[in-house]
Amino acid sequence: MKLKNSISFALLLCSLSPAYAQFFVKPTYFETTGVSNQGVVVGYETWAGPYSLWNPDLSTLEIIGGFAPGNGIGGQARFSDDGNFVSGTSMGQQGPELSRYNRMAQSWTALGSLGFSVDSSFSAGYCISGDEHRRR
Repeated sequence: MKLKNSISFALLLCSLSPAYAQFFVKPTYFETTGVSNQGVVVGYETWAGPYSLWNPDLSTLEIIGGFAPGNGIGGQARFSDDGNFVSGTSMGQQGPELSRYNRMAQSWTALGSLGFSVDSSFSAGYCISGDEHRRR
């Protein structure tokens, strides 16, 4: 009897909470590496190519530069919690380095290297702190 009541209650809860989903088809290949809370998608279309910001709602693609992974370059673009910064890899003083893209200034800032080459880069960005907005 308890199992029957539990299942009935669970089904009732599922029917009360609406589920929303969206499916978008982009005409070209796009490797997604992060999504902001505002629904903007960061990723790249080609190996070691530039990163791009894709807004599915507006059907826009903004190329922001930097170096996506591939051809000896590592890294993955990720958004800060507020969506104002993107981690990744861009050109530094020695070559490709860990970097941060500022969406407001529309520019990359190289954050340093390991001091030695790792494949084709000196460091790479893989993630960004959730409190990056406090470091402006």
